[in-house]
Amino acid sequence: MARQQITGELFDYDWKKQRYGGKGRTLGSFLAETTDGVLALETPQDDAIQRVSLAPFADKNPDHFLVFTFIESDNGFDDLDHGNAVVLAEYELPPGTETPRRTMPPAAGDSELLKQYQLPPGAKMIEVETRGTDRI
Repeated sequence: MARQQITGELFDYDWKKQRYGGKGRTLGSFLAETTDGVLALETPQDDAIQRVSLAPFADKNPDHFLVFTFIESDNGFDDLDHGNAVVLAEYELPPGTETPRRTMPPAAGDSELLKQYQLPPGAKMIEVETRGTDRI
């Protein structure tokens, strides 16, 4: 059965803007939407809600940009190097779940710059909406 991890990583610059041209969000903006430090994320497959604790970032700079990555695997995550990312959640995906694929066009961005920020195999950069946990 396929499993998914949600990781979070902080950057001192707008990673999303450099990689995709869109505007990223700061840790502080996500913290403002938490209830007791827990953020509600809509998963990209079916808009289900996964709650993730932002406690690993409690002592970090709130002006840094937080990037969530959803990593899907049929074979587990033992051999995956997360680098500076923190695993915030791991769960089984329901059978038949289709994952949206979002890739950057090859001509977009500075390819030399982007090489150092490549996502791990199987990772997809997906923009998510958040909901305060008090509204769920």
